[in-house]
Amino acid sequence: MRHINSLITVLVLSFATLLSVGCAAGGDELADLEDGESSATSPGKIDLYQSGDGQWRFRVVAGNGRTLISSESYVSKQGAENGIASVLENGVDPAQYQLNQTATGKYNLRLRAGNYEVIGFTQSYATKSSATRAIGSCVRALETYLDATYAGQATQQN
Repeated sequence: MRHINSLITVLVLSFATLLSVGCAAGGDELADLEDGESSATSPGKIDLYQSGDGQWRFRVVAGNGRTLISSESYVSKQGAENGIASVLENGVDPAQYQLNQTATGKYNLRLRAGNYEVIGFTQSYATKSSATRAIGSCVRALETYLDATYAGQATQQN
């Protein structure tokens, strides 16, 4: 079923790519996750954009507008779209997130695909607890994005 969902997602992305220009948020603006990363009433979204260096990137954004996951750079738009499909497939599984402690003592997450390649990363968090809670926020944002996507497809088919 996950593969069918991924195929549908790739098709949706091929026809309705969200474009935006800018850079992914950084810093510690997500350090306090107590306010809630994504709202049940506002689905997460995925922004695909071409950065100033001509590379393609994407980010997963929570319902409240905060960037949760950023991608590596891709040479082609198709490569970035394939990365998005992988994030949608793997990002809904909390076990796919790897918690890391940085040299500065902060924490971040790496989202890994089934082949263990890193397909996305988060900003740094001040505490391990905040980084751990961010996993749930990432999963919720991706689930609400997929729910909204499938609901939109069902509405279009009716």
